[in-house]
Amino acid sequence: MRSDNDSTIVVIRSANERTQDICRELVLKQVSIDRLSIVQECPFEAALRKCYEIGIESGKKWMVTVDADVLLSHGSIASLLFAAEQMPGNYFQLEGRIYDKITGIYRQAGHRIYRTEYLKKAINLIPKDATQIRPEYFTLQQMGQLGYLSRRVANVVGLHDFEQYYGDYYRKAFIHAVKHKWHVNSYIERCARYHQDVDFLVILKGLCDGLESNDNVSIDKSKFIVKSRVALDEMGIIEKEPINNTKSFVHNFESNYAETVSKYSIPDFQTQDETVFPVADESCFGWYNKTKLNFERLGPINGSVSLVGKLLKHIGQYLDR
Repeated sequence: MRSDNDSTIVVIRSANERTQDICRELVLKQVSIDRLSIVQECPFEAALRKCYEIGIESGKKWMVTVDADVLLSHGSIASLLFAAEQMPGNYFQLEGRIYDKITGIYRQAGHRIYRTEYLKKAINLIPKDATQIRPEYFTLQQMGQLGYLSRRVANVVGLHDFEQYYGDYYRKAFIHAVKHKWHVNSYIERCARYHQDVDFLVILKGLCDGLESNDNVSIDKSKFIVKSRVALDEMGIIEKEPINNTKSFVHNFESNYAETVSKYSIPDFQTQDETVFPVADESCFGWYNKTKLNFERLGPINGSVSLVGKLLKHIGQYLDR
């Protein structure tokens, strides 16, 4: 479904993700090319500022921002626009949900629809580079304190973090281990469940290194170029090639969408809240409770050491087969 409402523009934020071209083509199935911009500024604060500038200069009522690691499903932009139009006039932005490969849940990430009339206020609230681990969220909090609120809706608009480079999986897992350390046990469980997928071996490595790190973490991709390369070398893993069948991928995306979600969904995993990580199934109860007690007693880092060691040993045995 093409979003024919001329009140909307779309900005893709790209950091050379492996799915950048696919993201672009999926967007172009929903809006015309004259309503699409791509931003590749670095660091993230600069990209956010550029997006806001584009929105201000556009003269449009709404601006959808999409990270290049998000693959939007059919009709998702129109769905977001419809939901945004229902918001009270003091609401600044709205966010739906995506299905996330790393965490295995439907959560808010990688896309928003902004009311552009408030961007002039927001652009002055963007934090200085490398002072906030979540610069966009920080900006929205500041706007909220001024009375310009945000809303989350249940709309599922696509997939997040599928088909990415190994280096990006490593970086994101590293950051997750710092940002959401109390949930690391759930991330590790997921890596163990899907260890035949090399993506999850790299994610596990990123989690381990993130837990052990004492450095101030940044979401700036350039800060991880050397770190991720070293990690892949240590694992003996060669980085993926770029995707060269974009047209075929986009053509088959909708028909493969449900199958992709099903493949990476944990049975009976009911949560759709990014802050809740319940036990996956009954077979994990003993493991989960033991891990939870270790985390409560020792803290997130020390409580993870023995668990991570066991999982790495198990995965190493699998790779040696």
